Amino acid sequence: MLNWFCGLMLLLTCCSIKDNTVNEFVQKFESLDHNLTFERFDHVILLPGEGCLGCISKTEKFIKTVSSSDRIFVVFTNIKSKKILKLKVGVDLDQSFFHLDEQNGFNSGKLYSMYPTVFFIKDGEVKGFEYISPSTKFQLEDIKLN
Repeated sequence: MLNWFCGLMLLLTCCSIKDNTVNEFVQKFESLDHNLTFERFDHVILLPGEGCLGCISKTEKFIKTVSSSDRIFVVFTNIKSKKILKLKVGVDLDQSFFHLDEQNGFNSGKLYSMYPTVFFIKDGEVKGFEYISPSTKFQLEDIKLN
């Protein structure tokens, strides 16, 4: 009986943490720009400037393939230098589907992660998220296929 109770509490805590993370993300995203809505995107990628080097490099490589027609929005956070970021990523950072989080709002609280994070959006609502980590089965390339 105690094992069942502990399992239930763990499940509820995990769901609560995910819900809190999504809620915090929605709040910060909506404060960016009044013309920026979830209806315009299927995915939002949070890309930290520091953390898991392989995971970040993999995501940076993917971002080079993103275009405005892909319905993907990218938030670069924890940026040390715009110039270095531009050289590292190799894309024009002034595109409408990129945001430079110079205040590090997306790199704090529940949103802080050493891994890039992909938020999944459907019908204008955030449905969940996935970290791009060594243990993740999720592949970035899959989001361009949907």
